[in-house]
Amino acid sequence: MADTKKVLIWVGAGCGVVLLVVIATCGGLAYFGKKKFDQAAAELKSNPVGQAMLERAGKEGAKGGVMAFGGQMVAAGVSMYGATLLMVLPKEEQAGHSAVLEKLVKVGTQLTEKDVEDLNKALELQNTKKEGLPTPAEARTFFAQIKDVADRH
Repeated sequence: MADTKKVLIWVGAGCGVVLLVVIATCGGLAYFGKKKFDQAAAELKSNPVGQAMLERAGKEGAKGGVMAFGGQMVAAGVSMYGATLLMVLPKEEQAGHSAVLEKLVKVGTQLTEKDVEDLNKALELQNTKKEGLPTPAEARTFFAQIKDVADRH
């Protein structure tokens, strides 16, 4: 009978030690996880796009934050493509269209689903061309379409 009590004591002590190790591990993971989360939040707040995403998420919930991020990504992509189209335009027109691209990127976090759809339509019209760059007239049409979106904000 004494041997059974000793065995149960050792089993209980072993389980207790395992439980303490698990608790300590969970506590450590929670501490380091929170520390990393706080660092990421601080970096996001220091970035203007991150601030805009957080503000929109605060007003519109998670969907607003996702739309802000997605809108900024779409605006950046359209701007990169637009920078390529500037090459087909005369020098005197390039500055005005470049300003439209800059404005679009600045308002990217404010874009709505309709804005993103309109930008996508502008890109689709340009992508129907099989080879080479668009003509200056096609580039002007593209810039007029994205200017309409940028001017909404």
